[in-house]
Amino acid sequence: MRRIIFTCSLLICSTLALHVNAQTKASFGLKLNGNMTNLRLIKMNDKNNRFELGASLGGFVKIEFSRNFALQPELMMSYTEGKIKIGGEKAKYEYSSVEVPVYAIGQFEAGNGKFFFGLAPIVGYGFDSNDAKVKIGNGELPSLDDFWEVDSDNYIKLGLNHWYYGGAIIAGYELQSGLTFHAGYQRTHDFRSDSKKRSKIETHTISLGIGYKF
Repeated sequence: MRRIIFTCSLLICSTLALHVNAQTKASFGLKLNGNMTNLRLIKMNDKNNRFELGASLGGFVKIEFSRNFALQPELMMSYTEGKIKIGGEKAKYEYSSVEVPVYAIGQFEAGNGKFFFGLAPIVGYGFDSNDAKVKIGNGELPSLDDFWEVDSDNYIKLGLNHWYYGGAIIAGYELQSGLTFHAGYQRTHDFRSDSKKRSKIETHTISLGIGYKF
């Protein structure tokens, strides 16, 4: 009896897998974005409300389940730089990140292509790719939290290395040739636990970009 149930289950699963494979279409592509990113340190006096220029580059896999729905996992690498005020000085940062958004895409045909829009959860890792440090006075040391790395000579730098999570939206148009134009917004939050002694990182990014689906 168990063999019969197992055999029937295997046949059903195989049939469903073949059906899904027959209905889905997978394609690969590349994306290049121009970004405006606000890197905000939540518990600092200077909230850093400035948006800085940056860019991101990566690839994606688009899995189309029907004419109107697709999943699009991506692997993106981003870079931006700016300055954050601490005391009377400004500390420069060069912020890089590697992230994986997975978009649920809705799409419909229009003209010589199709409009699309999507929502995605994001998981990623951000880090400071700049070794520059700023010297501060002894009077400013008590105002620092665990977010800053301080050496024995009172030179400091931002501790930007962290895992993060967030969400994103995207909208654009895809030509029949595979060329795409898109705009998006994303917001991310620090995975590190809340602490009175530690600032947490929050990013807001607006992007415009192009892509190509092979």
